[in-house]
Amino acid sequence: SEVRRDTLLNGLQITSLRVAGQTQIQCDLIVRAGSMFDPVAKTGLAGMTQRTLLAVNPRLREELESLQSTIEWGWNWDTTWFRLRTTPASFEPALEILARLLVVEIIRPEAFKAAAEQQLAEIRRPLSASGRADDAMMTALYGVHPYGHNLLGSAATIGNLRPGDVYDYFQRFYLANNSSAIVTGPISQERILALFKIFFGGWSKGAIVPATFRSPLRIPKDRVVVVDEPGTDLVEIRVGLPGE
Repeated sequence: SEVRRDTLLNGLQITSLRVAGQTQIQCDLIVRAGSMFDPVAKTGLAGMTQRTLLAVNPRLREELESLQSTIEWGWNWDTTWFRLRTTPASFEPALEILARLLVVEIIRPEAFKAAAEQQLAEIRRPLSASGRADDAMMTALYGVHPYGHNLLGSAATIGNLRPGDVYDYFQRFYLANNSSAIVTGPISQERILALFKIFFGGWSKGAIVPATFRSPLRIPKDRVVVVDEPGTDLVEIRVGLPGE
């Protein structure tokens, strides 16, 4: 295999593969923490942390577009991720922009307020029948286990959050040795490693918080959960069993 794996002194893992003939480089940066670490009364904190970091630079997409680059981001129960796509000529400045979001603590009250408004707007948006079916299945399978709550949280839990909660989450989980980068495209692996040393070499490392949670309640027999929705034309069916 021509895949190369490197680890910076701060523990950041970098996996790279040079692919000739492509016009773009794709860089995925993954923090190994997501909504499963949300406190019970503060669900939605993982998403709020990512949104607050991004809200510090409202012109982030415009800056990257000027470099012929794009960025996507998101989070789930287990991870928080950023995906950068850029040309070889713009990889260095685009990677520097991404590094500024993560390496330097930039939790700002005005960014927190903007993030809360964005997340509350999503929470208040009516869920589709598919979304409600997904929520019902996860609640039925996991109950009070962290996988059982909605990724966005609720209006009440977002209202409980303060900038200090976001700062604490950032300090505990946005660590170099709790993260990985995967880079593919028409660029040498030596160049990738050199740039990550420059822009991410100063990223803090720390003690990784273990995912030690009480297991979901055992389901002794098959269960059928019915969510009655008279106004819908379709029947949504979910079948699942607890697992990681």
